Amino acid sequence: RAQARKGIRVSINHLQKGDLLFFYTPGRFKSNKIVGHVGMYIGKGKMIHTYGKPGVTISPIHGYWKTRFLFAKRIAR
Repeated sequence: RAQARKGIRVSINHLQKGDLLFFYTPGRFKSNKIVGHVGMYIGKGKMIHTYGKPGVTISPIHGYWKTRFLFAKRIAR
């Protein structure tokens, strides 16, 4: 959640490689507006992130993850 306070917001339609993507995790907090997961955009509609098994993985940002998307931030310039 500390990462979510840095950088500038960017639209999901204007992502660049390296942008951070923030998601809520259903049932993890009282509100689905609280960041519970983060991934890094790697281009072509995909992100790299990690959670449980299988560990570090590459996933499409659409479908499952888009339904949990909160916002994206650009940290690097």
